[in-house]
Amino acid sequence: MKKNQVLSRWCDSSKGLVCDIPNIPEISKAIYRDIYIKKIDNSYASKIFYVCKNIGGEKGWYALNFLWEIRSLIDKILGGYGTNVGRRSTKEIRVGNVIGFWKVIDIVEDKRLLLEAQMKLPGKAWLEFSIDNEIFTQTVYFYPKGLWGRLYWYLFLPLHKLIFKMMINKIVEEAKFI
Repeated sequence: MKKNQVLSRWCDSSKGLVCDIPNIPEISKAIYRDIYIKKIDNSYASKIFYVCKNIGGEKGWYALNFLWEIRSLIDKILGGYGTNVGRRSTKEIRVGNVIGFWKVIDIVEDKRLLLEAQMKLPGKAWLEFSIDNEIFTQTVYFYPKGLWGRLYWYLFLPLHKLIFKMMINKIVEEAKFI
């Protein structure tokens, strides 16, 4: 298979008007948020966004990739897809694309990338990267489903803090070399 080969889907011909993402969920209703903020030089903003768009796949997640692989295995055991679904293209992304076990549900070039978790979870999760002037923010949102969802959040919060703090720092570092 050729690298960066673009395979089309039924919704590709709709100019983005129809796909399997009818609307952007209201992440503001998420009960739990884990926010990481990094002050950046505005001249790096587009480079940082470029790194965010190229996350996953061959590039990995910029933090403890082996843990992402373990999470993928757990997802498969629970009946999910894991990270079997690859990127449509390594050069560009658009709404509806899958990156690992995340789906792109909103993208505003050089401003915002919103991913929705497709993995098996006791709730719904989103990962957002946003850039506003000299502030780069990475936010994890979680809407738990019942007691198991709340237990999941607090049980994995220390690990998530480690991963996501490393991730934001490495994304900024990677952007300096572009």
